[in-house]
Amino acid sequence: KPRARAPRRRTPRRSWLVVLWLGVASGVGWLVRAIGRQAATAKEIDPEHRRDGAGLLALSLAILLAVAVWFDAGGPVGEMIGVGVRRLVGTVAVLLPPLLVVLAVRLMRAPGGPEHRGRALVGWTALAVAATGLLDVAHGPQSLADRESAGGLLGGLGGVLSRAVTPWVAVPVLALLAVFGL
Repeated sequence: KPRARAPRRRTPRRSWLVVLWLGVASGVGWLVRAIGRQAATAKEIDPEHRRDGAGLLALSLAILLAVAVWFDAGGPVGEMIGVGVRRLVGTVAVLLPPLLVVLAVRLMRAPGGPEHRGRALVGWTALAVAATGLLDVAHGPQSLADRESAGGLLGGLGGVLSRAVTPWVAVPVLALLAVFGL
């Protein structure tokens, strides 16, 4: 009697951009470790070096976003990034470059405690949803292009709340969410 096969689990498909990024990062990392004198011991990267790498990545993103959002420059890629970020978070996009610089400095200067990561993530998420939601309620965008000058797609959550319970209830709820985030 043939044995029944177990059903295959479906794994989420990765975006080709993520796969490309991971492949390039892995290749560059391998090349740098292979060139160094102590290639065999370079596999265990010190946590401080990881923080520095994350800080440099945040600083690079800050520069890229500043060029794309503030100056509408950066060629076709910069234009695509600028439009994408504005559509995602709306007017708040102009605040992202300085926030990323602050993040980069914090990553490179102070060791990150694992006990604070969850709190920071919840706080920043709550603050972002509240700020973009309040912008959405204030501007009431009608189309996707209008969202760029309001709260973006993330702010659409505030618009949904406003339509569900009226703006008179949505604004205090979003303000309380912002206070919670702070």
